[in-house]
Amino acid sequence: MAVRKASIAQLHSYTLPFLHIFMISFFLSLMIPSGNSLSFNLGNFDLNDREIIFEGHASYSADKVIQLPRNQQDKKMNDSWGRVTYHKPFQLWDKASRRMADFTTNFSFEIDSQRNFSYGDGLAFFLAPNSTQLPSDVTGGSLGLVTRNQTLNSTENHFFAVEFDTFPNAWDPKHDHVDTIIGFESSTFLTPP
Repeated sequence: MAVRKASIAQLHSYTLPFLHIFMISFFLSLMIPSGNSLSFNLGNFDLNDREIIFEGHASYSADKVIQLPRNQQDKKMNDSWGRVTYHKPFQLWDKASRRMADFTTNFSFEIDSQRNFSYGDGLAFFLAPNSTQLPSDVTGGSLGLVTRNQTLNSTENHFFAVEFDTFPNAWDPKHDHVDTIIGFESSTFLTPP
């Protein structure tokens, strides 16, 4: 019987500090502001979907996917670009706490050359300030993010992009590649063998 009382007393001595630490942590977590969460899932696209903003030549296709350039098989598609953005802003940086947001994304896409040897500049997934719009003076190499004159000017460009590049502009490697781009500072990190 004496052994049992000793083990119960020992249990209480371990439980009490743990309980205090837990309660202090719990109440501190209530006092620290948490970030806003944003979650969305876009499985199929619909003409009536107001969560997606289309700019330039971006449109819905008949099979409920997003078509970024004009879809004109057997015709030249020069000067065709567009972009699609989600309508709600995403807070990437909390100035008060000095913390960056984190996020996870999954997507699938197809770059269809429509049996043409030369088939455009590629595709980019990007984060940019909420007020940005498709510039009126864009070229293929500008990703629909900057004007023709800003293409190589990283100080004026405020965005982050992952680019799937299918056209060798003068500043690009001479083959298809994947880039991460901050402003317009490029960092090629994947090229085909």
